[in-house]
Amino acid sequence: MITPDSVICDMLKRVPLFSVLSDREIRDLTAIGSTRRIRRDELIFLQGDPGQHFFIILEGRIRIFLQDARGREVILAVLGREDFFGEMSLFDGQCRSASAQAQQETRVYCIGHEDFNHFLERTPAVSLKMLRYLSERLRHADAIIENLALLSVKGRLARLLADWGEKDGRSADGKTVFRLPMPKTEIAQMLGTSRETVSRMMSELHDEGVIELDKSLVRVAGLDRLRQIP
Repeated sequence: MITPDSVICDMLKRVPLFSVLSDREIRDLTAIGSTRRIRRDELIFLQGDPGQHFFIILEGRIRIFLQDARGREVILAVLGREDFFGEMSLFDGQCRSASAQAQQETRVYCIGHEDFNHFLERTPAVSLKMLRYLSERLRHADAIIENLALLSVKGRLARLLADWGEKDGRSADGKTVFRLPMPKTEIAQMLGTSRETVSRMMSELHDEGVIELDKSLVRVAGLDRLRQIP
């Protein structure tokens, strides 16, 4: 008989962070959390809120963003199935460093601060794996800062397209094919520019033969060429 708990166990087994866990440890993890459905555009938490939960995305998509006093936003990351977020406040006990919002109907698995820390104490293998993930995210954040400081808007856009192609692309006729995972307004928010500039840079990359663009479908002959654009 399939139970709700067994379904959650199967989902958590597929999360890379928990791939080192035994079946018993997965069951223990399932016992300390709960699932939550989040409506499209619903705010999960805001920058500055107390950090009380750690979240794993079971279905859907979440954007992590910063907002200044004038309401301008910068998107730090867009996360999907099997990604996790909200982990920083679990470790340092500080307030949320960014805001999180659902971009579509989303289901998450959430675990309270104290419960998850106790779980990590009992399962050091997960602690080590989480440290590796956090190191990867820190490197990603460093790359974002470097791109903003050193690259042109076109260069930043090209790097972003290359990353998406590497992560989500499929091979077809010797090219990498993928769909833009978000509208141009949100791409602009990730790059610190305007929607109009993103559209113009996309057109330039298309006209230069670097990419083929058909609405949201992108074809790239060589991802390395995208990464070389300054």
